[in-house]
Amino acid sequence: MTPTRHPVPVDTDTPLPPELDRLLDAELAFDTDARRGFISHLAMGLIAAARLGADGRTLAAWFEAETDGDDDFLQIRTGTPRWLPEGIARVRRRGIDAEVRAVLPDLVDRVGGFFHWMIRLELAVDVGHPGQVANALGDWHRRPRPRGSLVVPAGSGSVAGLIEQISGEGSTTVSAAVAGVADHPDLLAETAAAVAELHWAVDDFTTLHLVTGTRAARALEPFLDSTDRRRLTHAHLHAVGSVLHHLGAPASTFAAGPIPAWSALPEWARIGAAAIETGDDHVVKLVYATRLEEAVTGRAIYRAIAARAARAT
Repeated sequence: MTPTRHPVPVDTDTPLPPELDRLLDAELAFDTDARRGFISHLAMGLIAAARLGADGRTLAAWFEAETDGDDDFLQIRTGTPRWLPEGIARVRRRGIDAEVRAVLPDLVDRVGGFFHWMIRLELAVDVGHPGQVANALGDWHRRPRPRGSLVVPAGSGSVAGLIEQISGEGSTTVSAAVAGVADHPDLLAETAAAVAELHWAVDDFTTLHLVTGTRAARALEPFLDSTDRRRLTHAHLHAVGSVLHHLGAPASTFAAGPIPAWSALPEWARIGAAAIETGDDHVVKLVYATRLEEAVTGRAIYRAIAARAARAT
């Protein structure tokens, strides 16, 4: 059964390269963490690049570049975890949709790590790879819950106001700020719009993750019932607030330039090709995320963000 996601992938008619499955199978022999305290982006980058149109040869070269360098490009070859075959068998037996619905409610409070656990699962589900889905669920499960309870009372503020309130301030303000926006009817959509505006202004590695992380939360939201969606929304927005401290200054100090007119923006095919050419996992993830968000919102800001990231003209 194909899960109902929001928003669904844009180009579901173009088949993914058969090579992608083989490479994603091979990637399971590498740790989801990477050297020097980083997170492995290999599987996420391969999936996003494939969705943007990378062919099998390009994907194979991408895989080789990240795993066969002098230091394996930060990758840690650990071999397949002992628990993973059982997890894959369960995903195959129950189906991806059912397994994610069963497991995700226990994970939504563990949003963190610049949203990488959530993005990994989103992209694994996107291409329907049982091994990557099982690995993403297992990886997310081993991550600790944030310290302290996240009790979010009713509120009526705006997400944009929240961003202004907590960016550049101490972490003790995050819970209180989140409390002010808790009861909005579509908080993740509002968050997506706010972080897109912020990233357009800042063009920072930190704000990039706010865009891709919020996209992932929106993609996984339909797998949850109303109670767990609320938990995911609150945990995600709390994590957004925590990440914003990395900016080191209030959001209002960053001035956004004008968004180019539609006629001045490249077509997605050109942007996707330019993103793939960079060989950068973060760029292809951002471009794919913004392509999906434009498909749902119709907002030019997403194509502008993607074109800038890919340096597409």
